[in-house]
Amino acid sequence: MSEHQQTVRNLLILNGLDRQRYALQTELEQTPRRLASCTEELASADEESAEAARALADAENGLASSEAELGSTESRRQRAQERLSMLTTVEQVEATQREIAALGEALDALELEIIEKMEALDGLRERAEALTGEAERRRKELASGRVAWEKREPLARSEMQKLDATRAPIVADMRSDFLRRYQLAWRQKGRRSPSGVTRVEGLVCVTCNTEVSARWVQESKAWSAVHSCQTCKRLVLFDPDAPPPV
Repeated sequence: MSEHQQTVRNLLILNGLDRQRYALQTELEQTPRRLASCTEELASADEESAEAARALADAENGLASSEAELGSTESRRQRAQERLSMLTTVEQVEATQREIAALGEALDALELEIIEKMEALDGLRERAEALTGEAERRRKELASGRVAWEKREPLARSEMQKLDATRAPIVADMRSDFLRRYQLAWRQKGRRSPSGVTRVEGLVCVTCNTEVSARWVQESKAWSAVHSCQTCKRLVLFDPDAPPPV
């Protein structure tokens, strides 16, 4: 294998290592952020659940109060009815009858109010149960995520160290001009999948769909020169270890 082929081979190896390193670095940065976000979401879910529980308790107290008032009003009407038979004047009878009628209307209103409160209570109870269940689901999910990350994080950092150890001698032996061009391509922003190299199909760069000079492609295939795509800046490389086309 010629020196130029070995350089291309090392660039491809370096790119593979850097892609693995990028994935690990992304995992190490994003997982703690995701867990922190889940913690905030759990706190919000707990607060919402607590508010629903308070609303449910208030509604239950309101229902109990209305039921107590209903019982008290019914007792007052019964006493008025019992008193009616003992009255001696027309004025007393008429006044008591008006009182009984008013208490009857109040009872009707209270019964309707209690029915409405019971229906509202059912809805509040369902909401409180649903929010409690959602908070518990988030709590279990967060606990599971934390346990998994406690196991995964040291392994990820160990993998990162191994990659760095493998990468270091390749970088040290790389020609500075090739390394700068590779690093320039890697640092291009706005990419979901960073890479320092690309390949072509015919004369078209598969990364940015830009046509590459035919001479550059031929020189890259012959490993006589290393060229970069003028648009995406990635190095146009052909793997010297790849089997020849059929």
